[in-house]
Order: sequence, then C-alpha cells, then structure tokens
Amino acid sequence: MLRALQIRHLALIESLDLQLEEDFTCLTGETGAGKSILLDAVGLLLGVRASSDLVRQGAPSATVEGMFELSQQTRHALSDFCEEHGIFLEDDQLVLYREVSVTGKTIARINGRLVTNQLLREIGRYLIHQYGQNDSIVLQKKEEHLHLLDRYGAKEIDPIKTAYQSTYQRYQGAKQELARALQNETTRARRIDELTYQLQEIRQAKLKTGEEERLRVLRSRYQNAERLRSAVDQVYVTLEEGAGRSSINALLYTIETQVKNVESDDPSLSTLSELLETARVNLQEATLFVSHYRDEVDYDPLKLEKVEDRLALLERLYRKYGATIDEVLSYEQKAAQEIDELLHHDEWLTNKQEVVKQLEEEVTSLANQLSEVRQAMAMQIEKALLAVFDRLMMPHVTLAMQFQKTTFRRDGVDDFEILLSANPGEKVKPLAKIASGGELSRIMLAFATILAGDSVVPTLIFDEIDTGISGRAAQAVAHVMADIAKNVQLLCVTHLPQMASFASHHLFIEKIVEDNRTKTIVTSLDEEARVRELARMIHGEAVSEQALANAKEMLLVRSHPVVN
Repeated sequence: MLRALQIRHLALIESLDLQLEEDFTCLTGETGAGKSILLDAVGLLLGVRASSDLVRQGAPSATVEGMFELSQQTRHALSDFCEEHGIFLEDDQLVLYREVSVTGKTIARINGRLVTNQLLREIGRYLIHQYGQNDSIVLQKKEEHLHLLDRYGAKEIDPIKTAYQSTYQRYQGAKQELARALQNETTRARRIDELTYQLQEIRQAKLKTGEEERLRVLRSRYQNAERLRSAVDQVYVTLEEGAGRSSINALLYTIETQVKNVESDDPSLSTLSELLETARVNLQEATLFVSHYRDEVDYDPLKLEKVEDRLALLERLYRKYGATIDEVLSYEQKAAQEIDELLHHDEWLTNKQEVVKQLEEEVTSLANQLSEVRQAMAMQIEKALLAVFDRLMMPHVTLAMQFQKTTFRRDGVDDFEILLSANPGEKVKPLAKIASGGELSRIMLAFATILAGDSVVPTLIFDEIDTGISGRAAQAVAHVMADIAKNVQLLCVTHLPQMASFASHHLFIEKIVEDNRTKTIVTSLDEEARVRELARMIHGEAVSEQALANAKEMLLVRSHPVVN
C-alpha cells in the first residue's frame, strides 16, 4: 500500500510530506482547493504522461516520490517482473520517483534505478487502481466488458488465455506464410528470376567478412604512397645504412660487444647485456619490416583504381541488400532459402497448409475452452454484482451476460457485453443507454467492489465517484466503500458528508495565501476538526450548533448497517 507521498513544486503544492494509513482515508475540501493535484501526483508515479504546466511557477522542476509497503501477496506478484527488469526489492518496500522539468523532460526511478515511464505504468498496475468519473464513461464502452470479466476471473482465465494467445500468434504467422505461398505462378516465376539475379550479383562479388576494413587501409596507403615511402626510406637508411656514420644496428652491436667484454668483471652487467641483445634483435626485425614495406608502398595507380572499384562495388551492394558485408551475406542466405521454397512450391505449400490446419484446430480448441471458462465466470460475476447492487440501494437491477461468437482475435472469439435494467418492468439494455449519472457511478463502484476481492492490487483510489448520489444511496455507497477498505487501502476524494463520515482517516485540502503566493496544504483532521469539516460539508460555511450536532451524530452512526 501507499505509505508515504512526498511532493515538491507541483502546481499549487510547494512542499508536502504525507503519511498515509491503511483502510479508508477520505480527502475533502472546497472545489479548486487542490484535490486533483494530489491525484495528478499519484498519476505521475504511475507513469501518466507529464506536462511542464505541472511545475510550480519559479521552480526548475517538480518531483513526486511515493513509498509503497508490499504485502507478501503483492511482492509475490511483482517478483518476476522486478527480476526481469533488474529491480531489487529491499525490506518489502518499493519507492517510485518521478521528476518533471520546466522543459517537459521527465526522469523516472524505481528503487533508485533509472527506468522508462512505460515501466512505471507497468509496475503501477500492481500497486494502484484509480477510479473516477471518466471510468463510468469507459464502462459504457462494450469492448471494456470483456476486459472486466477477464480481470474478475483472472485465476481461471489467465492460464488458458495465455496459451490461446501464444497459439493464436503462431497461427497468424503461419497463415501469413501460407498467403505468400499462394501467390500465382507468374508472380512466383518473376520472384524466382529476381532472386536468382540478386544471388548471382552477390556471389560474383565473392565477399569476405572484414574485407571492407582491409580495402580502406590499402586505399589510404596507395593515396599517401609518396609520403609513406619517403618516411620509411629515411628510417631504413638510419637503421641499416647510417647517415654519414655507422648505422644504428652497427652501433648497437658495438655497444653490446663492449658490455660483454667487461661482463666477467661485474656479473650484474648481464642484465644490461640481455637488454641490449633484445633491443638489437627487435631493431633487426624492425629493419626487416621496413625493407619489406618499402617494396609494397610504391605508388601504383592501377592498384589504387582496383581498390576504389572494389569499394564502389561494396557500396552498390550495401544500397540494395544491407549496410554491411555481414548483412549482405545474410540477405544472400535468406534469398537462397526463399528460392528453394519457391522451386519446391507444391511440397512447401502442402506442408504450410497442414501446419495452418493443425494450428487452427489448436486455436479453436483453446478458444472454446476460454469461452467456456468465461461463461462460467460471467455467471459468477452476475451473482456478485447483484449482491453489491442490493447493498447500493439498487435492488431491482436485472443483468444479462450476452455472448456472441466472432472470428479469431487476440483475446479470443468472444464478443461480450453486460446488459442492465435498473428499474422493474424495463428491458435490459447497454450501459451506454443508462441516463442517470448516479446509477452509472454505483455500477462502476459495484465492479470495483467485486474486482477488489481477490486482487493483488493493495490500493484503490476513488475520485468523486459519488457524483449524482445523495440521501440513503450515498450512505449505502459509504457502507460499501468501508467494507472494501477492510481488504485494501482505500483513498476517496468526496464531496459527500456521508462518505467522509465512514472514513477511518480524514485529510482536509485547502488553499492558503502566504507571502503573496497561493499554495495548497493538506491537514490530517482529528475528531474535533472532522466534526467541523462534516458540518461545513452538510450546511456550508455557516456552521451552526445544529450543524455540529448533525455531524457528531453522523460519525456516531457510521458503523450501523444500512436498512434497505
């Protein structure tokens, strides 16, 4: 769960260090106080796209850091992911960090390791699920319903779904290969001619790995032959012939002889004698190298032209078949394989057809298994949703789980939609046709409730999902939220006093002006302060004794069950 949140220079927040508790925490405050900024901060930790507009005016960057305490279940779910990406889990804690500069550039870290924003998004799915008013809109999209069903029945569905997707991918690849094989004879003959020409062109070149580097060395040698020859001639004369005096080789031999003549007088000179002998041998080898090099370095325009032609040939091949000799040779190998397949077209075609047929049988079998499990899960999700709807003051809800078969897709062959009727006597219809915002909010909460039951995600955040709800329905929603918080950490931004009264912890968000700058601050309310805030939420800024009494009563009865 999210235990600590540190924010610096984010919008109206100058500096905030927030300690968060388990179970149910509500966040309240006037509209525009900055509640959304806190959610933006959490969003940054989860890899949401960042904007430089979030950086507080005058600051070079904004930073958000969150410390998550991992349960054994969450750590187990994360272990393979973290190991795969080189993230070390220490003391059952995970620290996410995000920095956004005024230039729009961002830095992301997980436990101190630099990562991409995409990696933050991937790991965030194990840590927090956020629900807001926009999620009610998403719920109206039929394509999301299958995703919700798969999440609900993940334990039973995921193994079959994974096997199906792997087979489906191979099936699609085999079909594509078969489609290429079914090209008409004219196209096949044209392709054979094209590949044959290409192979001849490559093979006639007789390419060798490393050849280009050797050619470039030779070209440089031939282009600078006169300067090179002049230099090595001087070296050779100095080493072997001398320049008005004995050569270096002769002088070194003389020195070595002189030392050997007196070596018997002082044995320690043997070291010097050995060094001189080694030097003389090395100089002789150097002289031999220079002698041979002089013979090779003569300027020869024909040799230079031959090297230039060879390099030009390589460049032409690179433009057609690859950027290096190795890539051209790789293309040659693939072209030869394709020609072989085209020449043995009928045999190869029969083989591909058999492969496609076998994979189609496998993917059909897995798709049917996946459908069966989904239909069983749909019955369970219907039962679970109806139980939650009853608690949410929607006892007359009727559901229909509608399945239709489609062609093979990456997620199976199921076209799935949840149909609903909220009132007696009305036919079930798509969620997109439900007009009441309050009903949509409670429907979304019902889904969140059943998905939270077996989820490894330890933290849920609800952003004003109580919009359009009031009275007894609001209290019912608050009861359900409190029950969810028995299993997970729950943070809820709300304007409803009923919702706030059921929270175990209460954070108050407000804007203040300090040194002519507006900033947002967050205060953890004690019991007395909670009463005043609830009174404000009930009756507005004019808090009367009656309002305070109502607030106290609301806190006293928050543990009582709702009577439908």
